[in-house]
Amino acid sequence: MAESEKYIVETFALLIIDNLAHQGSPSGVVEDVAVLSEFQGKGIGKLMMEFAMEKCREVGCYKLTLSSNLKRTEAHAFYQSLNFEKHGLVFSLIFWNEVHYLYRNLPVLLLLQIVVGSKIFK
Repeated sequence: MAESEKYIVETFALLIIDNLAHQGSPSGVVEDVAVLSEFQGKGIGKLMMEFAMEKCREVGCYKLTLSSNLKRTEAHAFYQSLNFEKHGLVFSLIFWNEVHYLYRNLPVLLLLQIVVGSKIFK
């Protein structure tokens, strides 16, 4: 997570998942990629994604995936510029009401989030 002055300018989540397929090789999933609009086009998103790609390589992931809303054509061009390819379809089942309930009622929510900024935090 990069901070400018006193606010967060970008964030993303990287999930590393163990698999039974692909000879037990893990895979990576990037979620919740966001860069404030006034900081877009400055290379921050590219640094985040390069960091995610490197972490996946380090642990031996056979792939790194992400999904993006069909309407976000600029984001699609960005991911393609990083050599991501369109592959398959994404099907989602949204549990918003249930998730919202958990966020409000759990005292601690454990998340693994790798963040990038002027410093890299692990």
